[in-house]
Amino acid sequence: LNAFGLRAPFLRFHKVPEDRGHVLLDTEEFTLITTPVRHIVPTLALKITSKLSKSSVVYSADTGPCPEMVALAKGADILIHECSVSRPTRGHTTPVQAAQLAQRCEVKKLVLVHFWPTMEPEKVREEAAEHFKGEIIIAEDFGEIAFYLNPGRKILRIHLFNRRSKNYIYSFPLTQPDITFQIPGISIKI
Repeated sequence: LNAFGLRAPFLRFHKVPEDRGHVLLDTEEFTLITTPVRHIVPTLALKITSKLSKSSVVYSADTGPCPEMVALAKGADILIHECSVSRPTRGHTTPVQAAQLAQRCEVKKLVLVHFWPTMEPEKVREEAAEHFKGEIIIAEDFGEIAFYLNPGRKILRIHLFNRRSKNYIYSFPLTQPDITFQIPGISIKI
């Protein structure tokens, strides 16, 4: 930030190791794990698992289909996956590929994000539905996914943005409101 003349003394950046299955945060309530995935630049996918309910949410970040993503998403309750291309392309995923991965991993809910402006949301849903039998959500700007630690106690809200130029996810856990992690494609305030 200083290079751009911006000063933010309250921000501290920490490098996140690019190790497969790296435990970034481990609390009494949840574990946050990162894993490198296959994009054109180093990118990390993220998994948050509740220790009380054993439920989990996974965010793919930008990636092509890869075994690392399969291992991370296996059995997740919610998979938030990018599908920014309509034809297979290095470093990105099509709606069909995201749906196939979700089906293979036996996730309960697939949330598709990060579309090109030319992609029609209903067509994206139709293509995905041919390959995934669970619930499919097409992200809308400022949409929200709730992830619960246990019944009646929300641990975080995931705000979705789907515009190509501003596609990212903000996550706001409701505990320990003084720690912020910045991972490529996602910001988690704890």
